[in-house]
Amino acid sequence: MTITSSRYRGFFALAGFLCVLATGFAFFHYRSTSNLDTSPLEKVDSAIDFQKEKDYWHTQIVRRGEGGAYEEMVLKGNSMTASRSHVMAHSFGEALFQTKGVEGFSVCGTQFLYGCYHQFIGNAIGVLGLPVVEKFRAACASKSFFDVFPCLHGLGHDILGYLGYSLGDLNKALTVCEASHLGEERNGCIDGVFMEYNIRGLTAYKSGKIEPRKFSVEDVHSPCFDVDMQYRAQCVYQLPDWWVAAIPSPGDIEGRFTQAGIYCSQMNDTSLIQTCFEGIGHIAPPLSDLNPDVVAAFCASAASPDYRASCLSSAALRFKLEGFKDYLGLCERFGLLGEDFARCSRFENKPV
Repeated sequence: MTITSSRYRGFFALAGFLCVLATGFAFFHYRSTSNLDTSPLEKVDSAIDFQKEKDYWHTQIVRRGEGGAYEEMVLKGNSMTASRSHVMAHSFGEALFQTKGVEGFSVCGTQFLYGCYHQFIGNAIGVLGLPVVEKFRAACASKSFFDVFPCLHGLGHDILGYLGYSLGDLNKALTVCEASHLGEERNGCIDGVFMEYNIRGLTAYKSGKIEPRKFSVEDVHSPCFDVDMQYRAQCVYQLPDWWVAAIPSPGDIEGRFTQAGIYCSQMNDTSLIQTCFEGIGHIAPPLSDLNPDVVAAFCASAASPDYRASCLSSAALRFKLEGFKDYLGLCERFGLLGEDFARCSRFENKPV
């Protein structure tokens, strides 16, 4: 059964961007260009009653079967805001696990920022502990190419959420994720661990708001130089998402991209700087409401000419993965020339 949400078709991704889904998110925190101008803290949409929704989906799963109930959930979510549909997908994931157990996991898809994945895996690990991770790793591996990365990404979120948010917990979660590496250019589980460490989206269902890891200029590149070197690039890739969400000022979104670019440029490794700007490009399309001209402005604000192509190339792939209908020709529209155009086109033409 294949169901494609009209709003979120992308997964957190692959190559140069391969992340997140959110988020880059793509994301697990719900934000728009309008609600970033006052506070980095975001309220979970109170219009969704989690318990009421969960009870409803429990009834529908029993009545219609898990497949039919999921189809209904997607149709309902397509008419909602991003935050409401995401919370609803979480409620479905919990109802599905409680009704069908681990075997119900195959029903979850990528819709609505992977809410079903996240809640289902989180509930299962909470009940069954880390030994169940291997079962989910195998289940993720059996999914279609389009679904493998976000499946592992959600697994990473939930492993860290189960262990906790200390540096020691982070390192343990990374070790657990290593067994989930299926050979892709980026490890989806590890990307999910770093995103959860920074954004702490899973805490929202206890606190009522998504409150990112506290920001400080002194620790702006933390924890990337405190973890094993093999994880450093994926850690750096996730930092812009945290910066844009957590820095206390400037309030406007373009100013936050500018500041994120400054922090990227302060690294002493050119490879990590490039990775960092790719991370900026990854988060730009969702925060622009999938507007290429706004994304070009974000990348121009953040990156010097030396790294602008890295930002725009990553953004081009994110547009594709988000189901943007006019993604072909984005590299030309971004005004890239020569080697920069060739680099962007490789991302633009990457199969998914």
